[in-house]
Amino acid sequence: MGKVLYFFLFMNIYAISFSQNAMVVGTIGELVDSTGVADARIFIKGTQLEQRTDQNGAYVFEKNIPIGEQVLSISKPGYEPREIEIYIVQGKKLVMDRISLLITSKERRERNKEAKQLGQEKIKKKEVQEPASILGKIPVVGGIGGEIPIIKGAFKKKKSLDEVTFTYEDIPKEIVVEEPVMEEPSYSPLQLKYSKLMDVPPEEIANLTLYEFIDEWMGTPYVMGGNTERGIDCSAFALRLYNQVYDTFPGRTAQQMLDDNVPESTNISLFEDPYYLKEGDLMFFNAGGERNKDRIEHVGVYLTENKFINATSRNGKTGVSGVKISDLNDAYWMKRFRAGGRVVE
Repeated sequence: MGKVLYFFLFMNIYAISFSQNAMVVGTIGELVDSTGVADARIFIKGTQLEQRTDQNGAYVFEKNIPIGEQVLSISKPGYEPREIEIYIVQGKKLVMDRISLLITSKERRERNKEAKQLGQEKIKKKEVQEPASILGKIPVVGGIGGEIPIIKGAFKKKKSLDEVTFTYEDIPKEIVVEEPVMEEPSYSPLQLKYSKLMDVPPEEIANLTLYEFIDEWMGTPYVMGGNTERGIDCSAFALRLYNQVYDTFPGRTAQQMLDDNVPESTNISLFEDPYYLKEGDLMFFNAGGERNKDRIEHVGVYLTENKFINATSRNGKTGVSGVKISDLNDAYWMKRFRAGGRVVE
């Protein structure tokens, strides 16, 4: 138990000592002039935080900055390494004035050598372009016989490094724009059941009254002339569905529904193309064959995606008859489809 408490205490101290809300920024330059030192390596000792200066010598630390006293280490080939003690404050940006680096003796000799070579090239170029009398006016090193121009601001060794000025600034608080949380739609068990059964999205199972009726009668045996839960035929089932779900009376038989010749029945608008079928439309099927194309022997009620509910004596792919969901894409039903019917208010 003691070891566990020690572990959590250590993790809390570790988490507190590093902050997402602190920054360290500054620039690195040469001591002898204002040139920024690019690609210098800067790291906070004792951490894995490391940066490289950009082409202007600038750097930024802004993530997982350790709070309190730290040591900033700076190095680059050709320069004397430098370490600076800093103090990082929670919620503050530490702005460090220009940090100067001193070039090494070797680097200084190389630069002076290059500068002298450049001076000699300029002298030779002048000899070609201008008379010797003009060249005689150019001050030279060593007086008589000298050929190397005096290089103003040559790379002289400067032993003392400039002190670094520290300032602290408030870090602007980030404006957090909360995006609206999109709640996941919740579906009833009934919607999930029939969306899976018909392979459609649950949101398409929207008329719960319709699907509650279907669920109550699903699996009821088919019986010609039947009108109870012990057995029912297609016309009786469609009539019950329309009475309970849509509160209308389309007709007592499938043929009557199609003919619309029952005085007390609801008016039905017919169409032949199944493309226009919508949920709740009646679907009329003939007996099959050219001679029986106008003799209606079956009726169902359209649901969605070419699926319809009906009471049928046909076993089909499911292997059972009775009240079930059938598919108009089935060749048996498609070649017998005669018309769709929509109740007219």
